Amino acid sequence: MQKMTSKERMLVAINLGEPDIMPVAPYIGSWYAPKLCGLQISEYTLGSNKKRAQILLEAQRRYGYDWIMAGSGHPHDWKDNIEIKDAGNFYLVIDRTNGTKKKYPKDDVPHTPFQNLAFEEIEKMEIQDHADILRSGVLEQVEIISRKAGKDVLVVGQTTCPWSKARRLTGLIEWFKALYTSPELPKKAMDYALKANLEYAKALIEAGVEALFIEEGSVGADSIPPEFYEKFAFPYEYAFIKELKKMGVPVILSVTGNIMPILNKLLETNVDALHFEESKKGFEIPIFEIRKRLRGKKCFFAPFDAVNLLRTGSKEAIEKAVKKIIKIGKGGGVVLSTGSPVLKDVPLANFETMIKSARRYAQLDTQHTIGS
Repeated sequence: MQKMTSKERMLVAINLGEPDIMPVAPYIGSWYAPKLCGLQISEYTLGSNKKRAQILLEAQRRYGYDWIMAGSGHPHDWKDNIEIKDAGNFYLVIDRTNGTKKKYPKDDVPHTPFQNLAFEEIEKMEIQDHADILRSGVLEQVEIISRKAGKDVLVVGQTTCPWSKARRLTGLIEWFKALYTSPELPKKAMDYALKANLEYAKALIEAGVEALFIEEGSVGADSIPPEFYEKFAFPYEYAFIKELKKMGVPVILSVTGNIMPILNKLLETNVDALHFEESKKGFEIPIFEIRKRLRGKKCFFAPFDAVNLLRTGSKEAIEKAVKKIIKIGKGGGVVLSTGSPVLKDVPLANFETMIKSARRYAQLDTQHTIGS
């Protein structure tokens, strides 16, 4: 088989085909891309949109994985409206327009708490049009990455499902209380989130992304009963994905938590691919069983353990886990991913072992010489 570009490899797998070798698509963002470039995280988080794009591009170039999660950046006038003070281990960023202050650790991501808005406030919020989103500049880094790498690498845009966006607006305690006492309020909040995130997705596609990675949190059986997922989250998830599919790019649904009791419902969505966490927090994500149930229906972003194995595992253990994922990929429709974002404390040597092992053993697998 002729060698494919990273982009071709990803798209073939997402469309359930068998590429030249298994694609590798780790969850790389602000937590780890700077480290891959020998930088502190604040050089990304406080960097210009051009600098942020350069970091994501350089990280992919150095390590050769098959996609770039393009993220989002700052509004055009952001630097004009802030003051940055060096406070030792962190930078204090002061918004001159309203006086608010936020800490940006020098080598960690800043904490972004839930907003704790009242449901009544959400109903009154305006929905930003996709053209306004683009004009604001927050997707400038996406545009840069798409121009520079989009020919050969799959550039992916990220957003959330309505449930996930709405719960972040209210905070988890008020969100779950309302589900029991006033379920019409969360539904109205998800109506807003659905419309807002569709506009954001349109903006991402106009900025140049060629696939969408949509995240859904707190819907696994470790967070809510499966019947709650089916009654509240799923209808909005389904409607959101239905509209996204009309935009003409592949859709990857990432769901956290114990997904096994809701896997059949997830299969009812019209997504092209499913991504899950690794086994943790007392639940198991059995990749062999999931692969069996997804085969021929959805592409499977098989989750390499980024929480434990990638952080503390030996070279031999990492290679063994890579082989396991490559073996389930026979016949196509599988991407080697990481279950969680790769965090700053993952040793570079371990990350490199995962990437190089995936390339090496995928090549051997095409020659039918891979060992156990």
